[in-house]
Amino acid sequence: VQGNITDLAAPLPIRSIAIDNHTAVTFFSEPLSNPVLIPNVHLATSSNLPIASIESEPPFFRNVRITFANEMQSDSVYILTARGIKDCVGNEMPENVAIPFGIPAIPLKGDIIFNELLFNPRPGKYDFAELYNRSKRIIDMRDMLIGTLSNTGTIIDPIQITASSFYLFPDEYLAITSDANNLIEEYPLSDPKQVLENKDLPSMPDDKGAIALSTRSGLITDAITYDDSWHFPLLNN
Repeated sequence: VQGNITDLAAPLPIRSIAIDNHTAVTFFSEPLSNPVLIPNVHLATSSNLPIASIESEPPFFRNVRITFANEMQSDSVYILTARGIKDCVGNEMPENVAIPFGIPAIPLKGDIIFNELLFNPRPGKYDFAELYNRSKRIIDMRDMLIGTLSNTGTIIDPIQITASSFYLFPDEYLAITSDANNLIEEYPLSDPKQVLENKDLPSMPDDKGAIALSTRSGLITDAITYDDSWHFPLLNN
């Protein structure tokens, strides 16, 4: 079947990470105009962080590298706003989109905690663990591990939550599951950007179990022991 394919979707930022104290890279949902025409693009940040230069990165031009005149400060969350970002056919990103970024911090005990567990899903559905950043700092979830909690309080067979940088900002939630599309379909009001898929997620038995979060250095930031009495008895699914 032949026909015209019309692209009406505007480019949207997916995430932004710091490369060093002077540089951040923002990842977009689709290729941007090649190159991003600097005279037609306006970028601004919160706080005292003037922009020295911006450029879209080849070969796919989905990433924008931003260099700042001053150093980013640790334990600070900056907000980038943009105007004039367009894709290859001219769709322009909405002006009211705010892009948070900053320097991630080393996780401390209690920074990242469990907020919700689904350990006995409906048939054909998958377990998930929802995490919450209760700190005032940015945490890179690449530095966090999840595993089974032993009877002695140690973490067994921990796995890295994500192999790529994923910044969890203060007061943000993140769901981890072995099938992200299945979870988003089951909970259509969830934010797809805050769902991570990990096929190696530790098993959570339906009757009872224990699970823990730790840093790369082995510091357990949170642990939880659960059993099937947690389920509300009047709900079947």
